[in-house]
Amino acid sequence: NQTKATYYPSPLAFGTHRYEAVYTGDPTHLDACATLVQFAQKTTTTTLTLGSNPTVYDAPLTLTATVTPGATGTATFSKSGVLLGTASLDANGQATFMAPSLAAGTHILLSTYAGDSLHLGSASTAQTLTVPPAPATVTLGGLNWTYTGSPCAATATTVPAGLNLTFTYNGQPAPPTAVGSYAVLATVQDSNYVGNA
Repeated sequence: NQTKATYYPSPLAFGTHRYEAVYTGDPTHLDACATLVQFAQKTTTTTLTLGSNPTVYDAPLTLTATVTPGATGTATFSKSGVLLGTASLDANGQATFMAPSLAAGTHILLSTYAGDSLHLGSASTAQTLTVPPAPATVTLGGLNWTYTGSPCAATATTVPAGLNLTFTYNGQPAPPTAVGSYAVLATVQDSNYVGNA
C-alpha cells in the first residue's frame, strides 16, 4: 500500500516555480525525493471598444480588442455567438477588426484572447449594439390613369433598387377602379431599410 502527503500552495506568481518533495525514510524504508518544475502564466484582461458605431445599417463598424501589454497572438471577434473574424495583436496589445455590415437589429459583441506561452487567455465584457434601419428613397409613378373600369395601380422605384413595397389608396390596399383622386402611399417593407412616399 502507498501513503500520500498533499500540499496545496498559494496561487502562483508569474514565472517558473520549483517544488521538491523529500521523504526522510523510516526504519524499514529508504529516503527519497522528487522534483517538479512548473511555469505560471500571466493573467490577462481583454477590453472591447466599438471604435465607430454604425449609425445605420450598412455602415462600417470598427472593433478594437485591447489585451494586457506584452501579450502576443490574436484576438477573436464574435456577434451573438457567431464568429466575425480575427486580428493580430500589435506591440501595444491591440487588435483592430473591420466588421462586415451588420443587419438592422440588436447584436451582442464579444472579443476573446486565446493566450500565448506566457499569458493566459481572457474575454471582454459582452457589449450590446443596436443598429437601426437605413433610410431608403421612394419615388411614385403611374399616378395618372384614364378610366377603364379596371384597377389602377400606382408604381414606385426605390434607392437602393429592388426593395419590396406595399401600396395603399386612401388607406385601402386595393387599387381603385372608380373615377376620382386618391392619396397613394408606398411604404418600404424591408428589415434593413425604412422609407415611404
